[in-house]
Amino acid sequence: MVIGKYGQLARSFQKFKPDAVFLSSKEINLVEINKIQSILSRYKPNLICNFSAFNDVDGAEVNQKNNIINSEAILELGKFSMSKKIPIIHISTDYVFDGIRGDYSENDQTNPINKYGLAKLHGERNLLDTSYSCLIIRTAWLFSRYKNNFLEKIILKIINNNHLTGAYDCIGSPTSASSLAKAIIKIIPKYLNDLSLGGIYHFANQGTASRYELIQEIQNLFIQTSSAKYSHQEIIKVKNSFFNLPANRPLNTSLNSDKIFSTFNIKPSQWKEELKKEIINREEI
Repeated sequence: MVIGKYGQLARSFQKFKPDAVFLSSKEINLVEINKIQSILSRYKPNLICNFSAFNDVDGAEVNQKNNIINSEAILELGKFSMSKKIPIIHISTDYVFDGIRGDYSENDQTNPINKYGLAKLHGERNLLDTSYSCLIIRTAWLFSRYKNNFLEKIILKIINNNHLTGAYDCIGSPTSASSLAKAIIKIIPKYLNDLSLGGIYHFANQGTASRYELIQEIQNLFIQTSSAKYSHQEIIKVKNSFFNLPANRPLNTSLNSDKIFSTFNIKPSQWKEELKKEIINREEI
């Protein structure tokens, strides 16, 4: 059972696992935490994949839904997992780190610097403390061919000839939702066969980039592969502080994914390769 039906990860996952049960916020509203366990009981899943989250990093500074969805609701999932002996796969974030050093492994000290990262970290701990078994995947900078993500927003700006501005000092691990979905498909049978494989893992595409470099690559690939003609425009290179965002951003949250690759025999892929696939295939949607 997948929670978060209309998110980019769930939509990517559905291509590989169409027979799973997908629940949207209409079927299970994680804000209504007192209803979560009774709703889950109706479906009797043998594995829960929670791909849902409150992802508005700036809104999380003031919106209580951040803590409810990313932390308190996860506690309810953990309790349900324990009561029914059902394992959970849960998606977390690179924002549990402060971004001072980068190349973070699973054993590195967490230290979130905004309320979104803090709530996601509390969610991880709630699941580890209460669930029957859980496998938590921290990922980063997800992009896909679907709407309402960073890739699509940049492409729309290119199409509309809007200004492009990117932070050169904000560094991370761009990751395609499709590659993460494929990895989870490979993980599921091994995990269900051996629940001792649970715990925390990092998954990101190989290589790192600044926001500026990511925008640069999106523009180059989109113009190269588009049937219509678009011209390159200057990308204004700025510090992240230029945007004066409500939430602090960790400056280097690049992830080391060696553990998940070796444990589940997953072949790493480069973020530029994954980006090209998503841009080429976006017109199919």
